[in-house]
Amino acid sequence: MNNFKMSPRNLRIATTSAMASAALMAAMMPSDPALAEDIDLFLANSGEQYAPNVYVMVDNSANWNANISGTSKREMEYEALRSVFLDSELAEDSDDSVNLRLGFGLFSSGRGGKVWQAVEGVTEGYQTDTLAPLFEHINASNDPLKTNNAPYAMSFNEAIAYFAGNNPVAGTEDDKRTDENPEGYDPAAIDEDGSYNSPAAGNCGKNYVILMGNGSPDSGEDNTAEEELGEHGGLLSGDPISIDPNMYESNWSDEYARFMAGKDIVSRDGHEESVRTYVIDVFDPDDNNRPAQSARAWMKSIATRGDGLYFAAHDESDIKEALDTILDELFAVNDVFAASTLPVSVNVRGTNLNQVYMGVFRPDEMNRTRWQGNLKLYQLAVDDETNTLHLADKDGEPAQSPATGFIRETAWSFWSAHSDYWEFAYPDDPSDAPDGEFVEKGGAHQQLRLDYPNAPSSGRTIFTDSGGSLNDFKDVADADSLNVSDPNDLIDWIYGENNVDSENSNDPDTESNAGIRPSVHGDVLHSQPAVVNYGSGDDGEGDIYAFYGANDGMLHALRGGKEDGDGEEVWGFIPAEFHDRLDRLRTLEEGKEYFVDGAISVYRHDDNGDGEIVASDGDEVRLYVAMRRGGRLLYALDVTDPENPAYLWKIDEDTTGFSELGQTWSRPEVVEVAYDEGSETVERDVLVFGGGYDPAADADVGSYDADGIGDAGMGRALFALDAETGDLIWQAANGPTGGSSSVDVPDMKYPIPSDVSVIDRDGDGYDDRLYVGDLGGQVWRADISGHPDDWSVYKLASDGDGAGTADRRFLYPPDVVYGEDGNGRYDAVLLGSGARTHPFRRSVINRFYMFKDRHTGTTVDDVSTWETIEAGDLLDVTGDEDSIDESLLEDRKGWYIDLLNAAGEGAGEKVVSSAVTLSGSTFFSTNEPPPEETADDECNQSLGTARNYEINYQDGTVANEENEGRSSKAVGGGFPPSPVPVIVEIDGQKYEAVISGTEAHSPPGTTMGRRNPVYWNRQIDD
Repeated sequence: MNNFKMSPRNLRIATTSAMASAALMAAMMPSDPALAEDIDLFLANSGEQYAPNVYVMVDNSANWNANISGTSKREMEYEALRSVFLDSELAEDSDDSVNLRLGFGLFSSGRGGKVWQAVEGVTEGYQTDTLAPLFEHINASNDPLKTNNAPYAMSFNEAIAYFAGNNPVAGTEDDKRTDENPEGYDPAAIDEDGSYNSPAAGNCGKNYVILMGNGSPDSGEDNTAEEELGEHGGLLSGDPISIDPNMYESNWSDEYARFMAGKDIVSRDGHEESVRTYVIDVFDPDDNNRPAQSARAWMKSIATRGDGLYFAAHDESDIKEALDTILDELFAVNDVFAASTLPVSVNVRGTNLNQVYMGVFRPDEMNRTRWQGNLKLYQLAVDDETNTLHLADKDGEPAQSPATGFIRETAWSFWSAHSDYWEFAYPDDPSDAPDGEFVEKGGAHQQLRLDYPNAPSSGRTIFTDSGGSLNDFKDVADADSLNVSDPNDLIDWIYGENNVDSENSNDPDTESNAGIRPSVHGDVLHSQPAVVNYGSGDDGEGDIYAFYGANDGMLHALRGGKEDGDGEEVWGFIPAEFHDRLDRLRTLEEGKEYFVDGAISVYRHDDNGDGEIVASDGDEVRLYVAMRRGGRLLYALDVTDPENPAYLWKIDEDTTGFSELGQTWSRPEVVEVAYDEGSETVERDVLVFGGGYDPAADADVGSYDADGIGDAGMGRALFALDAETGDLIWQAANGPTGGSSSVDVPDMKYPIPSDVSVIDRDGDGYDDRLYVGDLGGQVWRADISGHPDDWSVYKLASDGDGAGTADRRFLYPPDVVYGEDGNGRYDAVLLGSGARTHPFRRSVINRFYMFKDRHTGTTVDDVSTWETIEAGDLLDVTGDEDSIDESLLEDRKGWYIDLLNAAGEGAGEKVVSSAVTLSGSTFFSTNEPPPEETADDECNQSLGTARNYEINYQDGTVANEENEGRSSKAVGGGFPPSPVPVIVEIDGQKYEAVISGTEAHSPPGTTMGRRNPVYWNRQIDD
């Protein structure tokens, strides 16, 4: 028998992310609402978009005059700059509301940089009176601006001084003057006290450098640049950055770009920002000698380390296209919220196929029931300079925008094709391709419209459950179950008919618009796609199917893959419990509505191990579908034949033994256990999950008391079911109510919405232990080896009294890693606290923990030695980022880090993801709520500050020196997805990384096949 159990440890790439906002018009954020959901973070966006601050650094060295095909570089740049920045559509009438703030820098003869033109808002007057005459000097025949040196690194150093508002370094020492600029620099850039006027002062826009390079750097600046960068704190132990070819490796420009992108060098009240760097490299494509190749590699390194993009330009049109692309990214407002998954290879076990399935959504601007959503397919590609992975579109181009952290405007996902469908919504950009940052364009959404253009009469298959089986939704839906007087219009609408007034605003006066409606695909908010490889297929990668929930009322089944015809919906399934909610979607009532919004687990059984799922061979595939806020229910479906699903079973709070079942947030994990029963050994597939979420936990902190959450009456349990039949075989609960084996745990008084972490501690192929936290700051261990009658539960740790700063809640599962110190072996249990459901709460100081479980056997041999770990047993390592005195840690039962944000203050930073450990580095993500609106000039960061942490699991110290301490900022803010390890083969080489949404991270020293023995990548064979 060959079982491959897909779980978060070996399948899931990321949970749902909300890392940037669409343009919303909603009320301002509450400071600490009495009732809350995580979507409050999205809906609090005021819709205001801030004009970016863009500083264009132009290489005005002798390389400016070099020709490409008979035209000088400076002439090309002159024409491109005029074309882009003097465009009337870019300007506004007044400085009160501008789209762009723009300035320019040049090399200074004082071996550095200078502010040639201070950053100002682009208005019609600024274009006419300032930029137009400024650009004329670029193409002047007497070369009034050309210098004889190329101090790239020191120009970055000057840019730091400018953005930070520090004193000029070389910016006032230039002797290249013009009539319009007799000082040689723009005096408007200098304050009365002689310091720079930061371009970020008085505005809230993000900050960017566009480097327009024309050649190679000077070597004479290297020592000075290194010294200056060291004074900034920007040197790392591994510097200089390795570049191949390495002729310009000693230049510090790429290290400066890295420092500017990774540090908050711009400081404003309540709003600190880094500066990202884009590079436009103007060069002759026929110049392929070693210096030219070295210059290309060096320029690419600047862009890569600066978290920007690199553009090769050979003529005026290339430069213009690069500038247009950059501006498009900086102006992007229709942002994507993403969750992604990669299918597992059946040919090379332990690796993932290079297919990234990403669920997306965009909130409704009026907070109504129906949100836009989609499922899209991308892939991974390798960066030639860093040899690391990044998300790519179907053409292999980088898909992530470094400006927003989301999908680039020009990115083209698989399954997307040209169209003019969206003319009614986007008249200037009506096509589905490229779909870029637009949630509703392309992807599965477009495929639905192409496959069923005449819905509902075009054959779309939608099931519901009735009488213990799946039936056609049209056949079993009636007036009573749909909660409407005449169900026909509603049924047709569910199938896709556009029969609501003016949904397609091309024709607002038409009562009913023909064809499929533009809202046919709902939002994929919290449900991660479960992607199954069925193992056949002509392309060698297998037949791929994606199963995912959406808040359009149904579970979707989609044919995956990168070939023509892929991306098509196979069927949808609407649970009967949702019938009476569907009309709220159609009529667009106020308030978010939830349906199939929870986790989906897959059990894949390949009986003969041939890699293919064939029912006649005894193979089987099952889906276990949780609903999250969709309800207190769990469905199991047989999808062995993915084209013809079958109903298996369901449970809800009315099922015998499940009165404690809450909203099903916890992922139902399939585990394999073995035990003796009589003279036989029983092998059994078991479904384990937490008791779920209690909506009472949406209440304020004060609702916590000694008996749990206010009137809590659900979720305080752990369940184990027979995975095939759904029969309850074991539960641990606060007063269990049934099941053949029940454990009464009085201290289990808080709901358990978290996924559970399951391990095979002795490596015998059977699971024997699980860990999970609850909403009261408690962490539980359950030993599940042997007969269910003998399973036991222990409180591993507790650090939350349910009040004030100690209201610490665990919503995400721990990672478990082998550890060892002078006192012997232990299992390190790593997890963090945070109430994601209260995104604006600032009153709690959350923590990230490592608990040492020294009972390393499959059971606790001597129960009398068990002691629950308390906060006082742990070492506080909050202030010890760089090193820990190991003698202090050795006799402690673990450590913790207080999440005090970058300012060292408790501002509500909370863990919003699970943790994963790779090569000794533990990854997790946090969100710090946006600052409270206390001043008129304070910038509104409606999605807060998101951070990706990378720490040493043994002591909590910094694991990656390129980060800002223990963490790095995630562009866009919001809720970063849970980081999960992935191994993918590209061009014959395997790459290992941790993926979080659209970002890929490789921990320092990662070597394929050599990693700490964590419990996330395992296959059962027997």
